[in-house]
Amino acid sequence: MKEFFDFNIHPNINFLNSKLLNKQIASEFNCTNEDLLISFNKFHDDLSIDIKQKLKGINIMLFSKFFQDNPILLSDFILEIKKIFFKSNIKISVTTLIDPRNKDFKVFIDYCALSSVNFIKFHCYHQHIDSKLFENCVRISKYAEKKNIGICVDTSFGTRGLYKFDNLRLASEIFEEINKVPVVLLHLGGIRALEAALLVADTANGFLETSFTPKYFENFYFFNIIKDALKLVGSKRIIYASDYPYISIDESLESSLKLFNECNFFNDELDNILFGNALKIMQKD
Repeated sequence: MKEFFDFNIHPNINFLNSKLLNKQIASEFNCTNEDLLISFNKFHDDLSIDIKQKLKGINIMLFSKFFQDNPILLSDFILEIKKIFFKSNIKISVTTLIDPRNKDFKVFIDYCALSSVNFIKFHCYHQHIDSKLFENCVRISKYAEKKNIGICVDTSFGTRGLYKFDNLRLASEIFEEINKVPVVLLHLGGIRALEAALLVADTANGFLETSFTPKYFENFYFFNIIKDALKLVGSKRIIYASDYPYISIDESLESSLKLFNECNFFNDELDNILFGNALKIMQKD
């Protein structure tokens, strides 16, 4: 097993027992800081010795509305999270969902900056972000950029909202305005991986993140399209991630390494993808 940084880790709110996706997501939206600390303590304790030795860092995804209602508690929470993983020498990056309807978004982002949050995130499907809200997202992104906070856009594969909540169109509009901080397209753009790759290739600050999609499509012809997308952007613009607990770290690494090898990424290129690029774009550490 090579060293790696996992850019997409969610709290495991009993998902491994129930396997109910919607229930897990609802739990993430509604959990408190205490719930999250319990979950990430358990995640750390459950990591195998081998993974702890090879894991250079994780980017924690926070969906919880708790922090948007209580931003003053973000700083202490992140310090506690870092303490959990410090003993294993695992670096921590933090990404938090932000509501584009929030008129006080500057206050929330100011707290994010004070708390060393690395990225804000838009999730079109789960936040129901349609084109009427894109201008708000761009405005929020511009303020985050001023605070040296990067942007993540969930560009996953579908749902019935595939066209109504057009995440790649949102990403395109953000790329038009944001060029000083990294903009990361999560889940490779799903079934629109080549479109996502073309967006990233036309920027100096865009990245494709590989969580969930390679494993989900590994037995489909579409897997070849994913390879084309990765080859198009090259190893310096790809960030490895699992999407734990929706995909286990072990099975994610197995399918991802197979994918990267089939793209003819080796040695230094693999190091870029597996950990180098993620470490480079962590804005606060």
